[in-house]
Amino acid sequence: MTFDIETIPLHQVLSHLNHHLKVLDLVPCEGEWSAFAGHAEMFLNDYRWLDVTVVRGGSEGYYLHLTLVPRRHDRDPSILMAVAKGYDRPKMWKIAEATAKFLDT
Repeated sequence: MTFDIETIPLHQVLSHLNHHLKVLDLVPCEGEWSAFAGHAEMFLNDYRWLDVTVVRGGSEGYYLHLTLVPRRHDRDPSILMAVAKGYDRPKMWKIAEATAKFLDT
């Protein structure tokens, strides 16, 4: 499926992304990507970069972070848009790579 991630809200982008990851058998152990605190209806537009990172959880496991870095990143803060959680570090890196490729298409 081809679509422009800047023209649909984040929750729809994540729905397409989660389906794509299921097809690749790359679903995080603790579920799917989900929008972070009130960002589900935001659009991924007017940004400089989208950053996908694997971070170690505070008490256990790993998180994937999808961060929007704004065009005016020297003035405006980055926004943590979505998260996913899992326990298998190598698999989380594979999911991060597949996510970055998906969002870059």
